Amino acid sequence: MTKREDLHVVKPATTVNQDLEILVEKRITGFPVIDGRSCVGLRFISAGLCLRLLLQTKYNLLSVVNGDGKLVGIITLGNVVRAALQFKQDEELRSLSICKKLEVRHTTHARKRFREFERTSGEANVSY
Repeated sequence: MTKREDLHVVKPATTVNQDLEILVEKRITGFPVIDGRSCVGLRFISAGLCLRLLLQTKYNLLSVVNGDGKLVGIITLGNVVRAALQFKQDEELRSLSICKKLEVRHTTHARKRFREFERTSGEANVSY
């Protein structure tokens, strides 16, 4: 938990650009929106934080608003789960692609070494 004295907050009138500057400068993923003494919302940029809020609170959806405070959409648990699944699948594809490239490089290198061995020794009976 972040202690109150270490908490970064913004006002409802804070712009999206100002939000982003604060997030980058303070190295945080989000903050509460405070109007006077009341928390009137949350602003954050983190799929992980969305997931935690949806799983660990009574909320079953989160509002997405633009810089003017107008509703532009919602995020549901299903949205986050689908995004996480897509991310995992993309990572697996990238991993397979990297393995395939390494395999091709290794095979190409091995063939070159074998040809070099054949050429220099003249006694290679191994088929490749």
